[in-house]
Amino acid sequence: MNEKQLEMCDHFVYIPQFSQGTASLNVNVAASIVMHHFSTWAGYKEAEREKDRAKFVVESFVSGKDRERTEEEIQLAQERRRLREERENEDIDMEGVLQD
Repeated sequence: MNEKQLEMCDHFVYIPQFSQGTASLNVNVAASIVMHHFSTWAGYKEAEREKDRAKFVVESFVSGKDRERTEEEIQLAQERRRLREERENEDIDMEGVLQD
């Protein structure tokens, strides 16, 4: 890094490397190492894993398509669909006018 780049930095993080192969890490690898060390320092607990597999247990969520809609949301969706169909019909009518 040149002097101007160094002056713009607030802090530096040193990640020791134990090989002579390269003198740098890509951003993804470096960020993973920093986040791992931060989570260890902060005392975060490791996520649970399924007993028979190494897969982590994550919270399930209901996707937007699976959840129940309120009456207001249903009416809004119907109105949007109606307006979209009207615009499509207008486009078809305009095509006929332009062709004549």
